[in-house]
Amino acid sequence: GFPGHKPTTGDEYKREATKFHLEGYPNKPVKLDSNRYHLIVSAACPWAHRAMLVRKLKDLSEITLSVVSPYRDDDHGWNFATDLDEEKYSSSDVRPTEDKASGLNFKYLHQIYTKSD
Repeated sequence: GFPGHKPTTGDEYKREATKFHLEGYPNKPVKLDSNRYHLIVSAACPWAHRAMLVRKLKDLSEITLSVVSPYRDDDHGWNFATDLDEEKYSSSDVRPTEDKASGLNFKYLHQIYTKSD
């Protein structure tokens, strides 16, 4: 496996509890502070398409957006844009971007989660 995935002994996948929470949600409205929230998506994920549509339709452009490549690296997981992506995705509306979330310009998504641990 690659970083961030822990093997299990059975056939079922057991997700770890999230460490990322919106304060007060769902009991109180969430205040959208500028530069506080960031959406990271993959164009290969139907759930990500929904999140991008809601961001656009609800005019939530203050939530910044990073896009990982739809091709997952077997050793490191989802990666942010590389020099090779520019030509590969030139006709796509949803192109991989650099890491805009961490301020550290990570190459792989798992690095953001690993840094937060």
